[in-house]
Amino acid sequence: MKTNYQISPEEFIVAWETSESVPEVVENLRRLAKAKGAKNMSKTIVLSRASSYRTLGVNLKKMKRKHGKPIDVKALNNLVSRINQSGGLFDKDVVVVDLRKMSADKATA
Repeated sequence: MKTNYQISPEEFIVAWETSESVPEVVENLRRLAKAKGAKNMSKTIVLSRASSYRTLGVNLKKMKRKHGKPIDVKALNNLVSRINQSGGLFDKDVVVVDLRKMSADKATA
């Protein structure tokens, strides 16, 4: 059963567009939910709703993202290429070994 957060699309959009970050959106919606005696929306639900609205064509602004860990884009794109070139025959166990090796290589660099 779907949870009814009692936050209308209009309320959500006002919170999104008047906030500087996703955590600020979550906090603003938390205050609104508390005033209504409603359930809080988690960050995951907020991001999901924003994504759904964008898919429907709502022009929500993009929020700045913070990545907890830097990613090695070149290595990950290389992995994607290897998987795609394998024709579905890519050994998943090799991925685990490769990822461990990548982590070890980064630690010694």
